[in-house]
Amino acid sequence: MRDIKFTAKVDDADIDKLTDDRKKYISEESKLPEGHRKENKEILSRHFYDMSNMMSRNEGVWLSNGWAKALLWIFLPCFLYTVISVVYFVASNINAE
Repeated sequence: MRDIKFTAKVDDADIDKLTDDRKKYISEESKLPEGHRKENKEILSRHFYDMSNMMSRNEGVWLSNGWAKALLWIFLPCFLYTVISVVYFVASNINAE
């Protein structure tokens, strides 16, 4: 690796131009989040409108209380078994070392 040193002369006009360009860049960059926020708001509004229409027409996948309870009783033991197995496995490997 080499240490390279050089000198340069920069005119005041060039410094002013660089400062102006930097200010323009910063102002343009600050406009991007605004546009993104407006876009997201529009997308979410459309989604809310579509979901409202779907619900008013009784369309979509809806689980009744009976189905929700049945799925809960199926998935809850599986989830608990998985969590307990992982904790047991980790605890047994920590004690083994």
